[in-house]
Amino acid sequence: MLYQFSYVQRHAFSKAYAEMLNARAAVCQDRPEWAAHMRYPAGEDVLDHTCNPVYFVSMDESGRHMASMRIMPTTGDTVLRHNFRDVFINCPDITSPDVWEYSLFCSSVDTTTPSGRYAATDVTKAVCRRALESGIRQIVGVYDTGLFRIARRLGWEPSTIATDGDTGELLVGVWDVTPLTLRHIAELQLLGV
Repeated sequence: MLYQFSYVQRHAFSKAYAEMLNARAAVCQDRPEWAAHMRYPAGEDVLDHTCNPVYFVSMDESGRHMASMRIMPTTGDTVLRHNFRDVFINCPDITSPDVWEYSLFCSSVDTTTPSGRYAATDVTKAVCRRALESGIRQIVGVYDTGLFRIARRLGWEPSTIATDGDTGELLVGVWDVTPLTLRHIAELQLLGV
């Protein structure tokens, strides 16, 4: 089951919100660049409290987290601006009402398995659909090379616009939001690719 809700609506989706936070905390504890910005044990960051992001949470029949992501406008504070400004020196400061930022994609299941890929695709399709309905033309975000591989498998690859100067493991990319993109993601899901 897929849930979409904003931070101010989280109480109506308390189980999905709590499952997502637990998954985020588990993923971020192994990534010091992300963990430094999370408030454990809650798994929240300041942007959850100040930006009223929109969450997309896929859960299995038992109510366990499978995959999730959050998006928020770039006209306010963002992960890129708040947490990674010094990591991506040559990255432009992207601020536009029709460009939103994704952050904290996480999956509790292996995205190379059919069920894991299906859950990640459901979240990705929901983000793309919501963006189209809201007049959002692009999604920008910080990601690592592992997420790039997942995005490629799901059929929605970002265009990389910046890399960290040290390892090249962290990147900033832009995902174009078009009806064709949504159709492509849905077709790949139907094919089970």
